[in-house]
Amino acid sequence: MAAICRVLSSLCRGFIVVLLACLVGLAVPASAVAETTPAPTPTAAGDPASAPPLAQPGDQATSAESSAAEPSSAAPSSPAPAATADAPEDPVPAFTLALTSDQPRGALVWADDELGYELTGTNTGDSGIDVVTIRDDLTGVLQAATVDADPAATITHRDGSAEPTTAALSRTTLTWTGHLDVGETVRISYAVTVGLVAKATTLHNVARATWTAADGSTQVSATAEASNPVNPVAIDDSRDGSGRGSTGTLANTGVEDAASLLAFAGLLLLFGISLVAIRRRQ
Repeated sequence: MAAICRVLSSLCRGFIVVLLACLVGLAVPASAVAETTPAPTPTAAGDPASAPPLAQPGDQATSAESSAAEPSSAAPSSPAPAATADAPEDPVPAFTLALTSDQPRGALVWADDELGYELTGTNTGDSGIDVVTIRDDLTGVLQAATVDADPAATITHRDGSAEPTTAALSRTTLTWTGHLDVGETVRISYAVTVGLVAKATTLHNVARATWTAADGSTQVSATAEASNPVNPVAIDDSRDGSGRGSTGTLANTGVEDAASLLAFAGLLLLFGISLVAIRRRQ
């Protein structure tokens, strides 16, 4: 009986312990359990244990190769645009042409006069001109004059030095073609001798030039002109070689001299008849 009591007593004590344990577990919250989780222990900055593990040589090579193999994802930076004020302007070619003569425009010239002409073309732009062509139309000059000699042409450089060049005369057109740097000038000179004309005639000289612009287009210069009227003379009025006879008169045909001779002969005849009549009366 005593043994049975002892067993029952042990069972009761164990039940009580289990019951108490269950009651204690229900009373403790979950947060308390979480708070019991140990936090990582902070380490000092100088603690060797806190330093990251050293990379091995092989690891460094692998890292470098990976960096070289992988292209950078950053977009390349574009250069800043240049300021508009600093941008250079396109060169502009320009050319001027002038025609002068020994006599002022409109001045009267005579037969056998020598009249000199000069063409002057200048590159007044800020870039060289590869091809410049000057054409001088002498149709209105050679109708009453002849060219004395081959034209002379020279190019004057910016430093003042001169270079000979060639201008060709074909029938009634004088042509020069060449290159002109900035500030260079080409001069073409020639002379003509005025001939005899029986009616009013004007020596009309017309010159033009063409050149190539920066955009490749062909530019044409303004017309350069020179005009001089020729004094008309009768052919016999120039017997002294001066060619400066009476303007607008016909040659002396001798009609007035013949009339004078006839009148003189008539007077002589009348005088003779009078003498014969007087002698017969005597």
